[in-house]
Amino acid sequence: MLRHEPGLSGSGGLGLPQAPHVTPCTSPSISRDEILVVTKMSKFEREKRETNLSDEDLVARYNAVGESGLRILAAHLHHQEAIATCVRELRPEQVIALESLRDHELTSRFKVIIALGGDDFFKLVTHHIEGSQPILGVNSDPASSVGALLPITIEELPEALKRLEKGDYRIDPWTRISLRMNGVECGSAINDIVLGKRDFRLTSRHELEYRGVKVMQRSSGILISTGVGSTGWYASAGLYLGDHDRSFPKTARYARFELREPSVTVTEVDGKRVTRLPDLVEGTLVENETLRITSLNDDEGLACRDSFDSVPFPRGAVAEISIDPNPCHVIIPGGTPCSR
Repeated sequence: MLRHEPGLSGSGGLGLPQAPHVTPCTSPSISRDEILVVTKMSKFEREKRETNLSDEDLVARYNAVGESGLRILAAHLHHQEAIATCVRELRPEQVIALESLRDHELTSRFKVIIALGGDDFFKLVTHHIEGSQPILGVNSDPASSVGALLPITIEELPEALKRLEKGDYRIDPWTRISLRMNGVECGSAINDIVLGKRDFRLTSRHELEYRGVKVMQRSSGILISTGVGSTGWYASAGLYLGDHDRSFPKTARYARFELREPSVTVTEVDGKRVTRLPDLVEGTLVENETLRITSLNDDEGLACRDSFDSVPFPRGAVAEISIDPNPCHVIIPGGTPCSR
């Protein structure tokens, strides 16, 4: 059975590829005219459009189901204020909704994309960015969003724009992983890819092929994570492997996989119950490697990127996961080092 490599969050004793070296250099200036802001639709705005209720009635509806209607309304108003800040600092035509990001003729005219929202919205925007176009995540409402992937808040945006104009920033290449299903490209994920049953109550079965070894496994699914996702779902799903820091850098050119809630074998030895994990409950995926997972499910399965879209994963389907050769280029305002 493959166990957790000690010191994964440490450095080079494991022979794993290290994060790209960061050296001081001068970054090119980015003018305000070269920036496009993509903004999310708040929960309050989306459900108001769907229900056609007044603000008061929608707040009352939230309260009736145990949610704080005033809190959700306040988050909406904070987001609207954040959009207004972007319009003041840039121009109205430089602030668009996510749907317009699919207009490549529009986006190609800009050098930098700003994702205005929370962590989930930032990840969603990365799905629509092609090539090496850099992205800057801005937390539109720090009071309600952790913003672990977002280097600045909306209050810090004016100063950040000045830093971009001065070339005072760096670009970090955050590793992504790509998914192919039966030989068809299905896109990349910046956080994680999970495969399993659509009905989470049922056991997921698959054959895992890893570095020439094939094993049959049963679990609630298999999760493959980048460094970006290594402090989130990946960390909590793998607690059965030991309560230690399993995170690794966002720029590390490898990914990690683990079984979620694996089916174990229980035997009795000398009057004591002994639990044995299945083989290959976890492992490391490096560049130019492919993790192959063949579905053995009788019921409908799925493969999901960053918890957003899903691809059918029926019996006999073969999913292939690998390191995307094109990382996501993330702007970090402030500081003169930049990654090359």
